[in-house]
Amino acid sequence: MQGLVFSLGPAILAGLIMVPQMGFMNELILHGQLPYPGVFGYRFGWGGPMGIVVGHLVYGITMGSLYRRPVGFSVRRLVSYG
Repeated sequence: MQGLVFSLGPAILAGLIMVPQMGFMNELILHGQLPYPGVFGYRFGWGGPMGIVVGHLVYGITMGSLYRRPVGFSVRRLVSYG
């Protein structure tokens, strides 16, 4: 679950920043041969935004399954200070 939550941040950043910027770097888009993708790639149809979100969620699930406790230690673990 934690991997899913952590993957939403990069998915939002990718949709708002990376995908529109990538459109400015593609020669086919600059010469008008392909449409500009727009925010979250919405101009490519439903597959653009869904691809970004689902791809990041799959990555989050994978990373979350590999790293069981990526931040700190279990709350149930007793900590002794001395």
